This record gives sequence, C-alpha cells and structure tokens, in this order.
Amino acid sequence: MSLTEPTAGSIASRTFTVTLGSDVSDEHLADCAALFSTHYGVWGANGPHPGSAVKMPPPKLRRECVSAPQCTVLSTCMQDGMLIGHAFGTVWDYESGRAAWVTQLVVAEPFRRQYIATQLVDAFKTHPLFRGVTAIGVASSHPATIAIVAKYGNIPAGQIDIAFIAANAPKILAATPVKYLMLANVKLRGSLFESDCTTGAVSVVYTRFYLDHMVPRAALAEFKSRGQWCMGELVAGHEFLAIVPVEAP
Repeated sequence: MSLTEPTAGSIASRTFTVTLGSDVSDEHLADCAALFSTHYGVWGANGPHPGSAVKMPPPKLRRECVSAPQCTVLSTCMQDGMLIGHAFGTVWDYESGRAAWVTQLVVAEPFRRQYIATQLVDAFKTHPLFRGVTAIGVASSHPATIAIVAKYGNIPAGQIDIAFIAANAPKILAATPVKYLMLANVKLRGSLFESDCTTGAVSVVYTRFYLDHMVPRAALAEFKSRGQWCMGELVAGHEFLAIVPVEAP
C-alpha cells in the first residue's frame, strides 16, 4: 500500500508505504534498526552509555515493535531508494473500544521539520487494521510526537483531553500485547495518576528509558511559548503519555 508525493524543489519523490507486521522482512527490520540507531537520540546521564547513541539491533526491534505481527503495521518513507523515516503502530481491543499505539517513530535528522513524521503516522489510516480505532496513543519524550498523535485525532496538542487519558490509559495498557507497555513493566505517573505528585508532570509513564532530554526540552519550551502544551513537565526516565479519541470517518 503506497503513496508517492513530489519533493519540493527536487525531481526526487518520497514514497510512503504501509506494510502489515507479518509481511515485515528481516531486510525491513535491518533498515529500520539502522535508522533508529543512527538518528533516534543519545543516552542521558542515568542511561547505560551516557552520551552514546541509543541503539536497537533488529531482533530487539522485532520483539519490541512487531511482537503481535497480525495487529501491527510498519509505515515507511523512502527517498531515492533510501529509508528516511518509519513508524510502527499496533492495534488492539480494550474494555471501552479499539486502541492504536505508535510504538516507534523515527525520521532521519536531515529530513526533520518537513511533516514526514506526521505523514508516516497519518498513513496508518490507509490500512484496514486501523478502521474502527476509537483511541490512539503514544509514549514519547518528544512533544512533537505528542502533537502528531493528537493531530491524528484532529486535536491540537494544547487541547488534549487529559481526563480522557486518565479514564482510558489503565484500561488500554492493561490489554496491550506490546510488552514494553504492559503495566507490569511501566508505571503511570504525574498529577493525573498520583495525588502527591510534586514533579510538575501531568501525564507521564515511567519506562526507565533514560534518553538524553536536551532536544525534547528545547522543543517543550517552544510548545510552551506558543501556549500549546497541557501535558506538564518531562521527568528523567519517563515519557509523556498521550491518548486521544478518534472519531469514525
């Protein structure tokens, strides 16, 4: 399932393709793992290798993002035969509906701020798996990723309904087939989930993923300066937790 768009100012074109998880080949995973390991980010002070690139070999990528292949899709963006961005998404039923989750989103650094990440996630809508989805979520330290997922539900980042997150996050994560999101492996934190929260966080999840937060914090400052943020502060080892409702087309 492919969509091609011209690239402004270039004879090149970008092709977006959505592939069912069971059809994701070892070659696909090798390319995605290389993109992630080169462009995702670096470990923070409390990470295993502070200052070094966060790496993910193909077998780990398959375990983390394609553990439920019949419920998963891979969205890719190619330019001139090169992978420049990808997104993994998984869908599952939960108590109140059908949830979709963006489990990984990466765009090569030279191609950022060109709406590629937005198009990668939006391309999920073209796949039959995503029909009937009633909510979409993501755990990410980057405010831009939160905004992209909110946009999928036609909601501005500054207007995310945090009450919807509070009501649905426990139910959605209780039913997830994605191991790193299971409630046995993460903790819901922030003022939405903790009456005694003093960190300034509103909706975060403790994933023990100690990514360096210099770039996300700079982006967070931009969102705040525009009055487009309601998710609170970012805490080391945590990621913002966003879930928005999705209306039927």
